[in-house]
Amino acid sequence: MKKAGVLVVLFVSILAVSGCNNHGQEIRKVERGTIRKTVVATGRVEGWRMADVSARVPGRIETYLKAEGDSVEEAEPVVLLERADFMARLKEALAGEKLARLTLERTRALRSRGDVPQEALDEAEAAFERATAQRELAESSLADHVVRAPFSGKILKTYFETGEAISGVGPSAPLFRLADLGRLKIVAEVDETDAGTVRDGQKAVVTSDAFRGETFEGVVRQVASAAGRKKALSDDPREKLDAKVVETEIEILSPTELKPGMTAQARIVTLEREGVLIVSAAAVDTGREDPFVSVRVGGKDPVRRAVRLGERGDGQVEVLEGLSEGEEILVPRR
Repeated sequence: MKKAGVLVVLFVSILAVSGCNNHGQEIRKVERGTIRKTVVATGRVEGWRMADVSARVPGRIETYLKAEGDSVEEAEPVVLLERADFMARLKEALAGEKLARLTLERTRALRSRGDVPQEALDEAEAAFERATAQRELAESSLADHVVRAPFSGKILKTYFETGEAISGVGPSAPLFRLADLGRLKIVAEVDETDAGTVRDGQKAVVTSDAFRGETFEGVVRQVASAAGRKKALSDDPREKLDAKVVETEIEILSPTELKPGMTAQARIVTLEREGVLIVSAAAVDTGREDPFVSVRVGGKDPVRRAVRLGERGDGQVEVLEGLSEGEEILVPRR
């Protein structure tokens, strides 16, 4: 697994090797190309939306209506908790509300004829309101024992078996994991020293050891507003376990067989400039106040020429002034 860091990848249309001199130096022509800076980060594949879904109340699992791998629609029931007592309470509450409604209707009729006092009607109306509240409470209690999908997706994992009791609620006692696999993302950990260059909307290239040789197009969708501790650890014993990282969500745009939970690497393109002059960093002498390169003009002995540099890349640098396309420079051979 690669350690997160900054790499600069340069794509040059042609850097033609014209020949070699007697001092072990190559003679290359200056060409235009594209310079890229990328931040490399490791992360995990997740569904665009993913959630561990819990019950709102404790209870015992009556049945799972869906199994791992099944697709569900939003609001579709997935788990039923034992509901017999709550169904009986609802039945009783419905009967009580029905009786209270009939009593209220009779009392209204009697009151309209003046056969009963206003107090009797007031009491009938209050009794009906109480019965309605009891019915609504019973319905809510029963509904709490049906755990539904909060969004459409696929069941990735179930955590309990039928008949098991769940004593807790909330994140500490999830019943199943649900993911929207229609869209995938990488939750990548960008080193805090690189995070300042990462922005929403930047392009990214995603790779995974599970699919060697394949690349997937991506785009940065969200950068966390705070740094946290590193979670995606490699096998490198030199890796800093206490490194601070910024979680960055990258949507995968290409069709892919990547699956949630897989490890992936993302190269986030933080800078891309096309049509710039690029030379090998080895050709630039920066030992003096002004950097310079050795230029061969007309096949004669090379002369030193000062240059103004721009972006620096992986073994290459951008030249802003001092060289022209097609000129020949000396580059030490490796």
